[in-house]
Amino acid sequence: MAGAGPPGGGAHRGRIYLDARFTRYGTIVEVNGVQHYEALATMDDAVRRNAHAIGGETALEIPAASLGLDPEPLLDQVEAALRKGGWHGPQGDSRQAG
Repeated sequence: MAGAGPPGGGAHRGRIYLDARFTRYGTIVEVNGVQHYEALATMDDAVRRNAHAIGGETALEIPAASLGLDPEPLLDQVEAALRKGGWHGPQGDSRQAG
């Protein structure tokens, strides 16, 4: 789309949004599209992810392409992180945390 994104196609260095933050469970999840693998974006992402880790949160990264290929291993990790933070699953969930 013409005119979308920052000028020159570089990394966006303005306002940052997390894709999902589960504050109660100390977990953040970022779904990263191809733009996250550009030079400045990888640095910005690493600094942000490290800051969350230093603050005690679990920070997970999901490459967007994996959602169309094989999302289960990464979604299992999201569930594991949430359970580690105290989530007990949906009502009536009989699965055991592992």
